[in-house]
Amino acid sequence: MRREIPWLQDTPEEDVWTRWAVEFRDLVILDGNNRKVAVFNLTEHNLDVPAEVEALRALLLDAASR
Repeated sequence: MRREIPWLQDTPEEDVWTRWAVEFRDLVILDGNNRKVAVFNLTEHNLDVPAEVEALRALLLDAASR
């Protein structure tokens, strides 16, 4: 299987977790220029709840339109 989008690989040189100040299960949403525009934590937001799915969808659509 071939991935179109590469996985983010955190390394000691990059130290992305620290630089981006992310927590476990954070979904970092980027704009078209790879700038962080939002963070949606999947522990705090249960995707079994339709309102949470809609909130995430709104964040993604907003980021896609930037």
